[in-house]
Amino acid sequence: MKAFSAVLSLILFAVSSAAHADSLVVEYHHASFDHYFVTPSTAEIAILDSKVPPFQDWSRTGLSFMVYANAGAPAGSVGICRFFNDSPAFAPKSSHFYAPHGLGCEDTINLFKDWKLEDANLFKAMLPDAGGGCPVGTIPLYRLYNHGQGSAPNHRFTTSQAVQQTMLAQGWVAEGAGTGVGMCIPPSPSAAGPWRGTTDKGQAVNIFILDDGRYYILYTAAGTQTYDGVIYGTAATAGGSFTSTDLGDYAVRPTSSGFIGGDRPINGTFVPRTSLQLSNGQSSVAAIYDTAFDTQVPLANLAGTWAVSVGHITQSANTTAVMDSLGHMTVTFLGCDLAISITPRGTTNVFNMVVVSTRGECHRVAGEFFYDAANQKIFGLGKFVEDAGVDMFHLIGTR
Repeated sequence: MKAFSAVLSLILFAVSSAAHADSLVVEYHHASFDHYFVTPSTAEIAILDSKVPPFQDWSRTGLSFMVYANAGAPAGSVGICRFFNDSPAFAPKSSHFYAPHGLGCEDTINLFKDWKLEDANLFKAMLPDAGGGCPVGTIPLYRLYNHGQGSAPNHRFTTSQAVQQTMLAQGWVAEGAGTGVGMCIPPSPSAAGPWRGTTDKGQAVNIFILDDGRYYILYTAAGTQTYDGVIYGTAATAGGSFTSTDLGDYAVRPTSSGFIGGDRPINGTFVPRTSLQLSNGQSSVAAIYDTAFDTQVPLANLAGTWAVSVGHITQSANTTAVMDSLGHMTVTFLGCDLAISITPRGTTNVFNMVVVSTRGECHRVAGEFFYDAANQKIFGLGKFVEDAGVDMFHLIGTR
């Protein structure tokens, strides 16, 4: 079974074989089972999000990916079958299994009778070549197998190489062609990426939107290039719209005048990888996509000495920081020696960032690190782990 397996975790209802109008696939995780499950079904998504028993332990991971809906799928795409197995050997868990037509679906139907076909065409995808290459206009969807950990098979699908590496480090196994490509799918038409623009008040802005909907809006004082503060929040970005009510405005400089209406909900529209328009009712932003972030720069390119501003909402200082070729940076800030580690988040110039104190009583930080290669700038932004609701860490540097 492993040769074809793409098993996904416990869920106790079947879906119809009707075409899915919504081509967004949402990922869920069951913490106690350590199982992942993905679905494009709006009915399943609604039930899982409502957490009605017996689905109360399923939660969104914040990750999703696009697939081809059955209606209007391009030539060359194949249907993906979904199977279910509630064998007593897996109790109290059960398993789902995804297999493409022509590459596992028919063999599962004919040879493995304990796997029950739930949907013969759940969605459609392209298949990679033998080396893991995807057709033009598609991106890899990596497949990982839990290697039977926890006494029940489970697979995870991801478009992120960083997620893939994390799962491999936890003992999961890459399955699929080449480096573990299970399918080829359309790129997500999301707002994710870096954006650059100005406000109607003359403030320059750098906007970083992550693939899980979290975002940072870094803004300057009006008419200057001096960074004044950052708005951090989470947005819904479906269908070309941007909506955020979960946000906060944090000062980069203790004397920051703040963003006008910085604590108000933000709404707007975007064209993926092209233009972004945002407004909170008192200020508006017009931004364009920065393609310089599309190609990840090796960590070694960031090595060297940087002139940085580092701090949080009540304190900030200008100093120097040194980064090595492995993504480790050291900086001293107001009596604390900080060790900053960055690791690639995906295939762009966005990195995961962790900040710990090696001397002093500064708090731990978890966040993101952005590299602007064209202008030789770095932006490290994140929340304090022990006090995530009221403060934000920043490190902004040039060399």
